[in-house]
Amino acid sequence: MAKTLITSVNQFETEWAKVFRTNFDSSAKQLNEILLENNIFPSIKIFYEYKLPNNFSPQEFEKEIKKIWGHLIFDTNSVTIYFDIDKKTLNELEKQRSKHTDILTSWVNNIKNNNPELSNISVKTQDNALALVDGACYGFTPEDIEFFINKQTYKSDKKDYKIEEKKDELEKLLGKTPSFVLSSERLDTLIDSVKKQKRFNDYIEWRQSRGMEDE
Repeated sequence: MAKTLITSVNQFETEWAKVFRTNFDSSAKQLNEILLENNIFPSIKIFYEYKLPNNFSPQEFEKEIKKIWGHLIFDTNSVTIYFDIDKKTLNELEKQRSKHTDILTSWVNNIKNNNPELSNISVKTQDNALALVDGACYGFTPEDIEFFINKQTYKSDKKDYKIEEKKDELEKLLGKTPSFVLSSERLDTLIDSVKKQKRFNDYIEWRQSRGMEDE
C-alpha cells in the first residue's frame, strides 16, 4: 500500500483521523449490553459514564483524543506505516508537541478532579495519561484502567494465556464477547456471576414452561 505524502499539519490531522479509530466503539459498553441481552446483571460493574472535559460526549471527546494521539506519536511506526511526512511538517509537529502534552495533562487533571472514582489512579508517563483519558472516554471501570496501566508498566510480549482461556470461556457462555481487557481476577468474578445467573434464568424458564407461578 502506497503511503500518503503529508505536507502540512492540517493534512496530517485530516488523514490521521481516517486511519486511527475510524468508528466510535466502547468495548466496555458492548460487553455490558451483551450481558443485559442475556438477562445477566453481573456482581461487578462493567461500564461507567464519566464526566468528560468541556462536557464533551464520548464521541466528541474521542475526536479530540485522536488528534492528541497523532500529535504525540507522529514519529513512531504506528504513524509512519501510513504516511511519509515531509521535513517541514515534521518540524512543525515537533514544535507543537509540548502544547499537546499540556492539553493531555489538563485532561487528566480534569477527569481526576471531576470523577472521584478515578482520582487515585497513578499517572506517571504519557502512555499512562493516554490510557486514563481513553478509559474515561470509553467508560472503562477504574479497576480496568489501573489494570491496563499496570500492564504498560510491566511490558511483555507474551500473551497471558490464562486470561485468553477465560475470555474464551466467557464467549462460550454469552455467545459473543468484545475485545475488552479485564484482569484475571475480575474475569473470574464475572464468569462466576454469569454462570450463576444463567442457572437461575434457566430455572425460571423451566418453571414458566410448566406453568408454575412464582412463589
